[in-house]
Amino acid sequence: MSNLEATNREHFDKVASNYETDFGDMLRTAIAEFQARRLWIRKDLTENNSTSEGENPHTIRLLDYACGAGTASKALAPYVTQIVGLDLSENMVSEYNKYARSMSFDPQKMQAYRHNLLDETDKPPTDVELANFDVAIISMALHHVSDPGKLVQRLAGCLKVGGVCVVLDRAPSPTDTDLETPDMHDRPKVLDTINQHSFSEEQMRQLYSDAGLTTGFDYVRIPKPFEFTLKGKKMLLSGFFARGERVEH
Repeated sequence: MSNLEATNREHFDKVASNYETDFGDMLRTAIAEFQARRLWIRKDLTENNSTSEGENPHTIRLLDYACGAGTASKALAPYVTQIVGLDLSENMVSEYNKYARSMSFDPQKMQAYRHNLLDETDKPPTDVELANFDVAIISMALHHVSDPGKLVQRLAGCLKVGGVCVVLDRAPSPTDTDLETPDMHDRPKVLDTINQHSFSEEQMRQLYSDAGLTTGFDYVRIPKPFEFTLKGKKMLLSGFFARGERVEH
């Protein structure tokens, strides 16, 4: 585990119980954006996939990486058959699974595990296959990752051929709040968890190309900025969605 990964794990273990309260507005906006774009992600993300029961069911498996308390999972649960969440933080995993059980989702429908795809020594969970997913998502977390390119490649490797990798993160914008401004009272600890503050379309296109996610690539800026409050100051952050499909090698 890198120093940045250890810092992220420690930070999010500490803030897990209050995360949904502290960033509630931003998370609710992200959920709405995922739901509004579900058919852009995959045309078959419909309510017919939400159960594996019935005759000839169409199953959709979703991998939610750096899942936190489950923003992407909450948005897309009505449209998929199974969701597997992965996160560095044990406490975030606990919050995720607490929500899943509160919604009466059994572990076969929605379950998170503590696992780091970038750590070769970190053994994967034994009761779930981390392969052949139809969709892999990393939501508002790629900027925390020590090696974004390597992670996108690992996510691509978890997909079946034709599977879709989706990134929601910060887009460059001159009008965004500068998180490093000197008038911030006490430097927010979360800044120590960030590797890269934003990703341009060109950067994402290269990351996807290097990972073999070249089919159907798209980069869409979100019209309205995300809003949240940090250290008593209102923050505005521009966002984007990127998607691309795994091609057969």
